[in-house]
Amino acid sequence: QTVAEIISRNHRQRIDSAWLNGRRFLIMASAGFDAQVVQQVHANRSGGHVTHLSYLKPIWNSLRTFPPQAVRVTVDDDPTVHVGEMVVVANLRAYALNLGVVGTANGTDGVLDVRIFRTRTVWEMIGQFLNVVRGRQETSSEVIRLRGQRIRINSDSPVPMQADGDPAGMTPVEITVDPLAIEFLIP
Repeated sequence: QTVAEIISRNHRQRIDSAWLNGRRFLIMASAGFDAQVVQQVHANRSGGHVTHLSYLKPIWNSLRTFPPQAVRVTVDDDPTVHVGEMVVVANLRAYALNLGVVGTANGTDGVLDVRIFRTRTVWEMIGQFLNVVRGRQETSSEVIRLRGQRIRINSDSPVPMQADGDPAGMTPVEITVDPLAIEFLIP
């Protein structure tokens, strides 16, 4: 379909968006290893498009040098503190390389889906990545699965954040959902 055909049909759909410390995002935000990689990709960028190959050196460097740091996560008004080394907060199912990291995310339900990965070593992180590739992270005992409208992430020392593939500062952060805030024309 052409853009003109999509516009002429006027088929619209509203979806949730989310806010990370005052910055809007649509798909997902994360803390930890993948956010470190995103920050390195953007810091080393010298113009042009970012490709899949742009991530290879930052991934390698992060595997060698990025120490997993514990982050603490609380959801809504629940005082329970959940601890892990990588956190993904998803509004939509999409993720890099079309990986189903948070397969339950639904952009029209008014909540955010959270996955907290306990990856204390590089080998555990690689193991969790393989679980994601195989679709097994939803049953892993090293993954905490939560849902909520307000997610707070903090840590003893600053941990990198990213939102929709762009650097988004460091912890601490608060992430909130904005139900059905964005309207799209869709095919």
